[in-house]
Amino acid sequence: MEIRGKAIGGIDALQVRDALRAFLDAETPTSFENGEFKIERKTLNGDFLAKELGLSDAAGAALLSTLVDEGYIDNEKLTPTTLGMALAQAEDRERLPLDRARVLLDEFLDAVKTVNARPGARIFIERVHVFGSFLVQADTVGDIDLLLEAPLPDDCEPEDMDEHDAVMEEIKISDYLSFHNEFDVVAGDAEKRLVYDRSSPI
Repeated sequence: MEIRGKAIGGIDALQVRDALRAFLDAETPTSFENGEFKIERKTLNGDFLAKELGLSDAAGAALLSTLVDEGYIDNEKLTPTTLGMALAQAEDRERLPLDRARVLLDEFLDAVKTVNARPGARIFIERVHVFGSFLVQADTVGDIDLLLEAPLPDDCEPEDMDEHDAVMEEIKISDYLSFHNEFDVVAGDAEKRLVYDRSSPI
């Protein structure tokens, strides 16, 4: 995700990113009731944002509302969505020339074909779509936005989740690759181009 020079709710996106990182790093609330140890879910609120960013309480609440409206924070859970996690992990780095981005995409697709050829595999990358600045062929890109379709088996077992994580780790050959899934609001609404289909190689 590219955030350099961007703003969210009128606040520099890098500062918002740092606030989300602080939230994720904050200690998870716990309690001990009736002889049981309980872990409570952390929820983001306007007061936290106000404190982290030096804002008024009203401005913190307004920023939280913006983060929810733009898909960074789940409206019900008040925790970062996939898009919010991408923002928290975004790096302020040099843009990548388009020619180099094309080479990187080819290398990534080779990695996808390799993991899909594993004997006994249960997790596959079924389809890959590209969107964002790479799709419009900008001279340089902040990252390569990719929508990955890698469904779990219908008879999903705990080991399948581990395999899914391992596959994602293996194909993440560069920090310039930004992975999204079908539940990502931004990726779902964006114009996309199919660049890989396991059932019908392009």
